[in-house]
Order: sequence, then C-alpha cells, then structure tokens
Amino acid sequence: MENRPIWFQPATARYHDEKAIYKDLNIQTIVRGMALNHYEDEAFIEEILLRPLTGVEDILARQKVVEEACQEPKLMDQFLLVIKEASDKLEPLMDTLQDARDKNFLAETQISAKLDALSTVVEMTWKIRELIENNPQAMSGPGLGIFRETFYREVPPETIVEQRELVENFDAFKRKGEISLQGEMGPGFFWKNMKVLGVSSKAKKVNRGLFFTVDRRDVLIDEELYESAVDFTNQVLVDILDQCMPYIKKWQGHIRLLRKQIAFLAGCARMYNHTRDLEFQFVFPNMEEKTIKGLYDLSLALQTHSNPVSNSLEPNDYEAIIVTGANQGGKSTFLRSMGIGQVMCQAGMYVAAGTFPLKTYGQIFTHFTRREDASMTMGKFEEELKRMQDILVHAKRGSLILLNESFATTTEVTAYQIATDLLRVCLEEGLTLWMVTHITTFARQMYQISDGRVLFLSAGREANHEQRYSMVEKEPENTSYGLELYDQIISGKE
Repeated sequence: MENRPIWFQPATARYHDEKAIYKDLNIQTIVRGMALNHYEDEAFIEEILLRPLTGVEDILARQKVVEEACQEPKLMDQFLLVIKEASDKLEPLMDTLQDARDKNFLAETQISAKLDALSTVVEMTWKIRELIENNPQAMSGPGLGIFRETFYREVPPETIVEQRELVENFDAFKRKGEISLQGEMGPGFFWKNMKVLGVSSKAKKVNRGLFFTVDRRDVLIDEELYESAVDFTNQVLVDILDQCMPYIKKWQGHIRLLRKQIAFLAGCARMYNHTRDLEFQFVFPNMEEKTIKGLYDLSLALQTHSNPVSNSLEPNDYEAIIVTGANQGGKSTFLRSMGIGQVMCQAGMYVAAGTFPLKTYGQIFTHFTRREDASMTMGKFEEELKRMQDILVHAKRGSLILLNESFATTTEVTAYQIATDLLRVCLEEGLTLWMVTHITTFARQMYQISDGRVLFLSAGREANHEQRYSMVEKEPENTSYGLELYDQIISGKE
C-alpha cells in the first residue's frame, strides 16, 4: 500500500503517442463530457485517462474506486472543492516563499506566508476529516476506503486536531497578539531552553509603555523592551515555521496528486450520472466476459445527445480484425468506438457498451488518415509512411494498432502490398491489429487464405436487408456507397 494519501494507484505507463490517440479517438469530447463545464479539470482528467494501466489487478482495483465514486457524485464534488481550494491557495504561497528566499524578504512577510501555507494544509486536512467522518458508509468500501486508509496513515485524526489548535494559536499571534515564552539567559547573552507557554490577546499601548494579558493578568513593560521582544519572538517563529516547511512541501506534492485524481473521479461520476437521462449504457469490463455487446461511439453520443447504432461481436482470441464495406457505412465510427472502449477500460473506467471483455495491451497506437494542411512538411502518403514506421519501431509484442483507411492516397497496388506486409508482420510479431480498409482486393485475398486468426467484418448494407452502420461478420465484398447511391438514383429514374 502507498505511504501517501491516494484515491487510487497511479499508472506508471504512458502511451507512445498520446496526441495521436487524443485526436484520432476524439478523446477531447470524452474529457469535456466528464468535466461538464469544470474547464480547469480537463487537463487533469486527460492526463489520467491517457495513462494506461497494464495489469488486470490494477484495473480491477481502480474499477472499485470509480464504481463507488459514481454512486456518490455529490460527495466527490465536495472532496474536489476542498482539495481544489487548498491547491489554489497553496501554490501561490509556495511561489511567494521561493521569492522570499531569493530576495531576502522581511521576517514578518515570511512568517505570514509560511503561516498561511501551514494553515492551508491543516484546514484542508480538517475538512477532509469531516467529510470522511460524516460519510462513514461511503468511505468504508473497498474502493473509496483506500483514500480513508492512506489519508489517516499519513495524518491520524488526533494529529489533525492538535495541528489545528497549534495553527489557531499561531494565527492569533499573526493578528498582533503576543506569544509567552520561557527560557534562560545563556553565555554571551543568548537565550537557551526556550519554551512557548501560550498566546495572549492583543497588546494595548499606554503612556508608560504597553499592557498585555498573560494568564488573565495585566503586565506593563517598557516599549523599547517590547519592540526588542517582538523582534526576538519573530525570529523564534521563523525558526519554528522553518521546521514545518518540509511537512508543507510534502503536502504540496500530496495535494498535486490528489487534485488530479479527484478531478478524474468526480468526472467519472459526473458523466455517469449526467447521461442517465439520455439512457446511455455503461459497463465495467470483466475477465469472464468474452463478447462485446451494445458497443457505441461515446464521443458521437455525447456530441449528439443520443444513442448511436451499437455493435456486437465476439473478438475471442482473434489477432486481427479487418473491416470493409461501403463508404459512409459507419466503419470509422465502429473502429473509434473500439479504441475508446479500450482506452477507458485501461483507465479503470466503465465502457460505453452492454458487455466488454477485460483485456490489456502494453501499448495502443492509432493511425488514422490526416487532412492535408499547411503544417505538413511532406506529401500525405510520405507522412502516412513516416507515422507507420514510428509505430512499428515502438510497437512491442502485446501492443494494439488501430488503422483507419490508411494509405488511401496511393495506388491500390501499392496500398495492397503495404497492407499485406503489415498484416503479416503484426501476426508474426504478436501485435493485435484492428483495421478499417478500402482495399477490398487485399481483404478478399486475406479472407481466402485466412487460418482463423483474423475476424472479417463488413458494414451493413440496406440492399442486403442489413442495418446500416452495423458491422456484420461475413466475407468481404466489392461494395461502394457511391455505386449503391448511383444504382438507387438510376433505378428510381427508370
């Protein structure tokens, strides 16, 4: 178990090309659907969503946390508010303290900034303690209970109470009160064995000097002596607060991690509950499941606020999936839904489907067609080859590659040769390949020599009395949406 407060175990792996996955799978729409106008959370959600878990046990553990978070959306928002407020206050204070070191700020300025930083941490831990204690059932499950356990291991409840009392005493001094000290005069007129006895009320100036109250007794001292004592006390406070700085810095790191994780959990809960009215279907992947049922493109669903056509298939142990069919038949949408599902699965989330197998890949690569723009320094075909080369260099056994209409910019003969070689390499090297292709000659040839390791799907055709946008397991056909449309128009005229 981690020796720091966490909501869940952070992932250590990273996708090789996060930007490609983000763009090709339209992850931005998923992130915005989770943030729901909490724009400052989007970067945190994206970071965790695109950091894959590669171990099944890690995924199952995070699923428990996400599932319980989805059952407590209001509580997640409360935790988010507490941690966000602490983060927003602490970061600029720590920047101020860094400036104070560089510019030799006055002791009063350092005391104020350090005390505010300490107060911020202690007040946050106090509020978190209240949320935990006020929600015992929600915070004792196998998911959210992880945070309760790791948080109290870092700062036990009794320590939180003691820290708050200490900060309140320090805060009284900040408001121009006094601190009572006890000590001895050592050699060279240096104080030794100093001890803080208590905090007094604000001093009052009179003609003969200053009055202040200690232990309910009014004490009169000379003003010059008072100013000297204040300077000395300031230095004592600086020394005391300096010893608190490692603790504050440690909590700064904790808060940064917790800020990301609670943004992700609150986002999971937000999207899960917000889409209930739209009757979106979600499921947590599991090891026993072998089929995919009711899978839909979540990004499209969020954009249209409706349920797109879903797909079902039995991937079993196929090492490749080849999808062909008419243009505008939903092939790219289907591939994107598969990719989004796998990314969400390996983030420990629910998936937009009725059932979804829990399977992990060491890396996920995407290779979708790009629109030619001014940023391109080479032709589209050369650019596609460069991206494919980068994928094959970094893809290791157990990786997943998603190809969408790749090499459509070259001749069919060239595209056929590239696709054939690519499929052969993937099968030989243990790489899983999901591809949508326009190269029907390649697909038909592969179907004829298939040894059962490749699943062939085609986009449904109304001409065959099949549902449009649905994928059907069958032999690849020579089809074209344009030719079908042409036949419909000509037939209609006749």
